[in-house]
Amino acid sequence: MNVRDFSNDELLVFETLQKGKPATKKELEARLGWTASTTNRVIQSLLQKDAVAEIGQLESSGGRRPSLFDIRADKGLLLGIHISFGFVQMVLCDLKMHLLEQKVLLLPPVREDPETVLEAIAGTFQNFLRRQDRRPEEVLGAGLGIFGPLDRETGVIGSPMDFDQPITAWTNLPVRDMLRKKMGIPVYADFACNTAALAEYCYGEHQSNRNLALFLCDMDISLGQIASGRILRRMDDRDDGFSHVSIDLNGEMCYCGKRGCVHQYASVRAVIKRVRQRISSGAPTLITAGHIDFGRIQAAAEAGDETVLAALKEAGNYFGSALSDYLNTMDPDRVVIGGSLTEAGPAFFNGVISALVRSHGPAITRNICFRSGGSFGRLTAAVGAAALCYEATMENPIL
Repeated sequence: MNVRDFSNDELLVFETLQKGKPATKKELEARLGWTASTTNRVIQSLLQKDAVAEIGQLESSGGRRPSLFDIRADKGLLLGIHISFGFVQMVLCDLKMHLLEQKVLLLPPVREDPETVLEAIAGTFQNFLRRQDRRPEEVLGAGLGIFGPLDRETGVIGSPMDFDQPITAWTNLPVRDMLRKKMGIPVYADFACNTAALAEYCYGEHQSNRNLALFLCDMDISLGQIASGRILRRMDDRDDGFSHVSIDLNGEMCYCGKRGCVHQYASVRAVIKRVRQRISSGAPTLITAGHIDFGRIQAAAEAGDETVLAALKEAGNYFGSALSDYLNTMDPDRVVIGGSLTEAGPAFFNGVISALVRSHGPAITRNICFRSGGSFGRLTAAVGAAALCYEATMENPIL
């Protein structure tokens, strides 16, 4: 099956089934506004190309039982890669974004050289294929969600910052072409916040959103936005613009040159710093002496450590203050807050909602749908990267 050989009508039916549920010919007629003869002709052509299949029949209301059709999701594979500051997540999906394989590589790019990380990605891809007994030519390609700044046209990373330190090994790195060469398949690159938003918008639990905002709260805060079916993009090739929204004009100096940027109060590093300060001032905690990293903070939060939970909620309050201003200027009907801070339990998200209710009143949670974590959990950005590959292959306008 080669989707590039499909006619426009065939693509329309294929896309309708790919992003939706199986359908009968009558249902497709209604969705697409077609006549019965047109629908039947296109379905028959897709059946001959082995792109769709009859997967069952519905109960009859009189006459023949209507057949259900769906795409042959097994006829192609999509690889999704999420490279964050602290780890790499990979997924292998079929054409309906069902997970076939998943893997987390604990190779933080802030500490590992690019060659080590990219070789591990290529090796994991080969392991995926072996376990699934599939061939590389069955893979449409790979999507890559990564930190910025990123030139999407060339796939070259600019000068990424690890909070206030440049990650020199990854600066000006042609990461897309390096991965393409190592894996032998097409690779498409975008910011991880955009791939996460893509997964939520196209394949999440609520696919009918008009405007979606998705925040990844990790080492910094990145924002993916989809409005009226299009990803909204910054002009400067950065993904962390929201990190530098100032919430305190007299606050801490940021490396960007401003004071009081929100990521100094509501990021993973900010939480680590706040927990250390509380412990040094004598606050009781389950964390034993020694190096404090976010893994230990997350474990303490899951165990109910009040000192850690208070730090997470305070960070959520700061984030909610910045988010309040965002909601005053933008018009999302759904806001998803994901990343490491939400994976540490509900404290951070609860702090966000508390701040929003104080600013806007209880009606804010009725007018806008807020969700902690994406529909695919911690894999949302990786699944979205696989979706990026599909959307790019189909040359869909959402990108």
